Amino acid sequence: VGDVLVALKPDTDAVRVAMRLRQSLASFSGVRIGVDELSFGPPVAHPVFVRIFGDDHESLRTIAKETKDFLAEIPGVVNISDSLADSIPLARVDLEPERALPRGLTAAQVGQTLRLLYGEDKITEVRRGDELVDIVLEQAPAPDHPLETLADTPIRAATGALVPTKAAGQVLFAHDFAQLSRRNTRRVVEVWADLEGNLLASEVVDRLDTWLRARTWAPGYGFAYGGEQEETAKSFRQLGIAAFGAL
Repeated sequence: VGDVLVALKPDTDAVRVAMRLRQSLASFSGVRIGVDELSFGPPVAHPVFVRIFGDDHESLRTIAKETKDFLAEIPGVVNISDSLADSIPLARVDLEPERALPRGLTAAQVGQTLRLLYGEDKITEVRRGDELVDIVLEQAPAPDHPLETLADTPIRAATGALVPTKAAGQVLFAHDFAQLSRRNTRRVVEVWADLEGNLLASEVVDRLDTWLRARTWAPGYGFAYGGEQEETAKSFRQLGIAAFGAL
């Protein structure tokens, strides 16, 4: 992650500069580039921000995509994204019972060994004074060919023999979501957007709110706002508490 602070000359329109930068940087792939304007109001990362919560991960992803599509139809709404947009490369091990069981390997044995070697799991803990210190097995430097290295990783079978992972199944390359958020123990997908020109966040949220409320929501699913709306509501609550205290 890197930040670049741009100092503008006097009388330069920051909104127009930000708009041109967003258009110029939109063609870059493989990276996330955001252009944020410094503001003197409540510190919010994005003026439009909505949290969609529910149980099923795929359903949340579908609702998030439909929400982004709706926002994209509003002129002046830019940099639309969500917390599921990023993905990370993963190595997936698919065990084949007809190969694993004759060699004395189970999914639990393979998973435990791979987590120990590659997952940085806590092995044990020691007490240092009044504190407990976790002992974690540090990973070796990343190999030049990680999939081949993982496939050749030996697993201790029930018989005591060492069996390479590839002898019990397939090691595949895949992608998965980089972040699955939870808020108040509930699964949440966050959708956000920036604005161009003189478009107000309240105008966009009013249209978005009408659209979201018209949807049919399954039990356990719903939405809540963050961004400027959350900060504004928080400010009003604080003003109400202050006014009550003054009385």
